[in-house]
Amino acid sequence: MLIRLEYISFLLAIPAFAGFITNLLPGDYPKWMHLISKWFGLIFSCFVMVTPVAIFSEFLPLFQIYLVACVFFASYVFIQNVKQNREVAKAFLFGFIILAAASINDVLVSVGLLSTPIYLVGPGMLFFILIQSYSLSRRFAKSFSQVEALSCELEDYAHTLESKVNLRTKELESANRQLSQLASIDGLTGIANRRAFDQILRHALAEHTHSGAKLALILCDIDLFKAYNDTYGHLEGDDALRKVAQCISDMLPENVDTVARYGGEEFAILLPNSDLNFAVAIAQRINKAVQKLNIVHESSASNGQLTISCGVAAILPTKLTEPETLIAQADNALYASKAAGRNTTVAAS
Repeated sequence: MLIRLEYISFLLAIPAFAGFITNLLPGDYPKWMHLISKWFGLIFSCFVMVTPVAIFSEFLPLFQIYLVACVFFASYVFIQNVKQNREVAKAFLFGFIILAAASINDVLVSVGLLSTPIYLVGPGMLFFILIQSYSLSRRFAKSFSQVEALSCELEDYAHTLESKVNLRTKELESANRQLSQLASIDGLTGIANRRAFDQILRHALAEHTHSGAKLALILCDIDLFKAYNDTYGHLEGDDALRKVAQCISDMLPENVDTVARYGGEEFAILLPNSDLNFAVAIAQRINKAVQKLNIVHESSASNGQLTISCGVAAILPTKLTEPETLIAQADNALYASKAAGRNTTVAAS
């Protein structure tokens, strides 16, 4: 029984070894050779199990020929991998040469060509297994180091990518803020445009409704500006608009920064927490400051100088107050100022 188990272990070891090489070196060890090894080992093992020792012993030379063929074929595969500089191929070839020499020794001993009664397949297999274990452990350690290195590189790349994304996000936010500012600035005068003023007015009405304070509005219009453009040209007209816008901005109190170009030659000044008297005083100051610019205007009735007219209104807003309410009051006062001879300030009644 022990003899049967010994032969069966060798018979099954060959297809197992062929399967190992097939998985270790995919594409280099043919699958057909693996299939031959598997079926030969299974068939011969069954034959050994069911026949007497005297019978299957007669067929042992066939098995030995098969074993030598497998050894040479496997050696050829390992040599090809050494030529291709495949990883751990040299170590495997060295171990397999020892195993092959041990196998050939046993075959020669069994057929009587060697008188030395020493069977070396067992030690040869142990040596080969040790070589495999050593080579595979090195391969695993190298793969693990590569994985760690790739993991570190990936982590660094992720941090770099995150930094770049954050930087691009900040740049985009900055660009959006700049675009938003540009969209709310009048290109000619550099002050707020009508769109920005409408937004600021709605926000101010809500704030003053909540605080219970008054909100004042001054509407200014350059007197006879069409005649100014017709006389001096549009370039001079544009320059006059810039000077008037700057003058109005300079005359505002420190806590007031909302001055906008409301129309072609019309300007709006929003005065938070201000009553009508305070707003009228600011409008009169602006009126005088513009006249002191000494911009020549031959069509003007005020010593041939460019002037403005101002309409002033102030309200105590409620939740029902619409922006048009305050604008309409200031606009009516502006028309009254024009009707009163221009270059003056009129408060809404």
